[in-house]
Amino acid sequence: MHRKKFLFIAFPALLLAAAVSISGASEIDTSKYMPLEEVKAGMEGYALSVYKGTEIEKFPIRVISVMEDYRPGQDAFLIMGTGKKFKHTGPVAGCSGSPVVIDGRIAGALAFGWSFPKDPLYGVTPIEEMLAIDRRKKQLQIIESPSSIANLTESELNYKAICRKINTKASNLLAGQQSLVCSSFKPSTVSGLEGLSAENMLYNAAGGGSSSNALPNFEPGSVICVPLVDGDIKMSVVGTLTAVEGDKIFAFGHPFTGEGKVELPFSAGVVHTVVASQQRSMKLASSTMPVGTLTADEETGIYGEIGKKPPQIKMTSKIFSYDTPKTKVYECLLADHRLFSPMLAQSIITSTASKNSQPPEFHSVYYKAVLDVEGIDDIVIDNISSGAGMRTAAYEVGGILGLLQSNEFHRPKIHSIDFTSRIEDKNIQAKITSAEVSDLEIRPGDEVNIDLILEKEFENEKRAQISLKIPEDAAPGEKEILISGTSQYKAFVNKMEPDRTLYDDFDSMVKAIRKDMSFGKRIGLYAYMKTQRSGISYGKFNLANLPDSRAAVIANPKRNYKVQPVYDWVKNKIDVPYIIDNSIKVKIEILNKSEK
Repeated sequence: MHRKKFLFIAFPALLLAAAVSISGASEIDTSKYMPLEEVKAGMEGYALSVYKGTEIEKFPIRVISVMEDYRPGQDAFLIMGTGKKFKHTGPVAGCSGSPVVIDGRIAGALAFGWSFPKDPLYGVTPIEEMLAIDRRKKQLQIIESPSSIANLTESELNYKAICRKINTKASNLLAGQQSLVCSSFKPSTVSGLEGLSAENMLYNAAGGGSSSNALPNFEPGSVICVPLVDGDIKMSVVGTLTAVEGDKIFAFGHPFTGEGKVELPFSAGVVHTVVASQQRSMKLASSTMPVGTLTADEETGIYGEIGKKPPQIKMTSKIFSYDTPKTKVYECLLADHRLFSPMLAQSIITSTASKNSQPPEFHSVYYKAVLDVEGIDDIVIDNISSGAGMRTAAYEVGGILGLLQSNEFHRPKIHSIDFTSRIEDKNIQAKITSAEVSDLEIRPGDEVNIDLILEKEFENEKRAQISLKIPEDAAPGEKEILISGTSQYKAFVNKMEPDRTLYDDFDSMVKAIRKDMSFGKRIGLYAYMKTQRSGISYGKFNLANLPDSRAAVIANPKRNYKVQPVYDWVKNKIDVPYIIDNSIKVKIEILNKSEK
């Protein structure tokens, strides 16, 4: 069954209860505003909006009907556009918030419409329901730490999975924003990371940025934007300003995210043109000068304060590519939001890297990111990927940023993200195709040498040798030595360590991130071997050198906690100029010390 979709209503509020019924006629200035009780079918007036540039135009309308309780606790009324422009375009994404003026007073804001309309029919949110946001805003709370987006039962941080969770949630918040306009983004680099759904992107054309720094008159009917990204890269939600009361503004007539208390930037804007469509028309617009901060986001509209500086994250992306003569630098500001910031950081990394062209089929990316986080030392990501474009880098930066901003402990201030990358037209991936040990029988304390053959696509075989010293106290018997790249060795270490919970407070979460980054770049070759049981663990506690009798008591199956053995291991690493993407095993027999 297909649901009929409203055109302008943003994704329904996830964490905010439905607004209570408003009877606000006595609480508004009736010389400026017309309460719903005075609105009658057949009344004529006009809507104020911008179709080109910053010029506010009047569009004739007629009231069709008043709808009481069209939603729980909310009223609305319907209007029909009677002028040529409204008839030509039908409802337009970006007109949300356009004030409806009857008898010289603002009665409400254009708020919703329908797909494929034959008539320019709009739903209008009554003005008293929008103005009531000002009275309720003190009761709202910012969602600081909703929940962890990492699976704490896993043994390692999976940045790709974290990003997918974040991007899905962010997409849901943006799903109803058909007035979202991206400039300097390639649509594929946004939707490719699941940050926006294909359906959403269908109506969100990439638009040109504006070089204008002129601040137009900010008054009812003006363009208002919520710039999620500003600077050399732009992404904004476009709407219309409904009312101004001193330094307070009211707009949209519907929610943006519906999260209640927010801290998001808003700016003035300019309309390049209106793209008329039988399905849905939309304003192609750009944000211009910053104006203030949105502090409330509810079912009946958004509320902000002019002149208040919003929290934003400075992000710099420096891209050096084999096919360009110099480094390209992009500087922008991200809205500081627990879901949007990680999603946007990913999109900026992938979009700036493919600004001129996509990386060739065989390529490698050397990248470094520095996250300046308040209260802790910088978090540094320094790594290499091959054959994956900028996805790996984007997932690591977005995943770590997501952990910092969406965890159940603490949300620190992120001051800046400095990302640098170098793209080279060569593939550095290789596989281990053969491993041969120098001796199948080894005494404790001796060293085993392993000769390797590495295979790299379209190149001759490469040879390497790695050694591993057998511990003096190694128990006799058959053992396996694993040879692999960095990723496989990191997975082995995470599996072997007793603390299977990733973290249980903010400090241990940061420690887990730093530990993950400590493995260094993906190039390198490891040889490693599990030796002997050194104790047991339960929960996050490690009991080393525990006698077997004591271990048996603790491991009693009647107890309700998981007990597992803890093993030591030995390892060696050699530097090779490749990312090894597989592992291989060899078996040896460790002899008794007395054996020859």
